[in-house]
Amino acid sequence: QYYHEAENGEAYLFRVDDPKSLLNRLGSQLLARAREGGVPIPSELGMWVDGRKLVLKLRPRSVKLSTGKIGRSYLECTSTELTQLVLGHLDVPAAAESGRLTVSTRVAMQTASVLFPRLPLWRPLWDDMGA
Repeated sequence: QYYHEAENGEAYLFRVDDPKSLLNRLGSQLLARAREGGVPIPSELGMWVDGRKLVLKLRPRSVKLSTGKIGRSYLECTSTELTQLVLGHLDVPAAAESGRLTVSTRVAMQTASVLFPRLPLWRPLWDDMGA
């Protein structure tokens, strides 16, 4: 379980000024993950982020994040958790179990887990090279 942006005693800080724009830019990657993970298309995942209602709409040729009704299957989180989800730094089931995320249905849990898998932290090779 990862709760902090740290690894091997080093802290990683990330700031995403516009998570909505980032999610829209990652559309093709999210669509590929949905197809590989067996998420039915078309489908939607509602997100209640800091009191704002967002809907991630998966369509056969596009993914779009918009405001609107979140429906029955949604996850509730803060913008910090949303950033961590999008960057692959948060494990959805572990975050839900610990109370960092609220997931309304099993379908929302499965969809979020497929779209936002926990990813290894990428570091450029030259970060570990001696000066």
